[in-house]
Amino acid sequence: MIVKIAWRNIWRNKKRSFVVIGAVTFGICAATFVTSFMNSFMNGFVDNLIDNQYSHIQIHHSEFKKDKDVKFHIQNSESLLKEISSLPNIQAFTNRVISNGMIATANDVRGVQIIGVNSELETSVTSLNTKISEGKSLDETKKKNAILISDRLAKKLKAKIRSKVILHFKMEILI
Repeated sequence: MIVKIAWRNIWRNKKRSFVVIGAVTFGICAATFVTSFMNSFMNGFVDNLIDNQYSHIQIHHSEFKKDKDVKFHIQNSESLLKEISSLPNIQAFTNRVISNGMIATANDVRGVQIIGVNSELETSVTSLNTKISEGKSLDETKKKNAILISDRLAKKLKAKIRSKVILHFKMEILI
């Protein structure tokens, strides 16, 4: 009996009922669209980070994530690299040095994260060499002091190919 009374009440004022039904339908569609959009955005973001920056696995000193200081490096990294290369499921790997620092040109100075890479191995891990808009990739230059910076940073620094840039960063020499 209650269901019958509720059904009659819904259709007693048809305009109000259609407005409510339309609002609920629109809300559900909008929520579904926004959720799908955010999921695809986040998946693309994660894929981009894996492909261009982090790769699938990184090995750090246990204190490095807290302080990101160069003193927190991996001891005996050569033996670790040999061990990693002997693992059967490893397709590619590389070693990197990460430091925070400053980059300067005659026009501007900016804070940057500096990532020192092995240019020959880096191309097998990331696809950064496919995103170069000007110049050559690091493994093609064969120069000792070659750097790769983003277009956005180059515009801020007003730097061009073969511009003189100065990197300032903390380095710890181990003897």
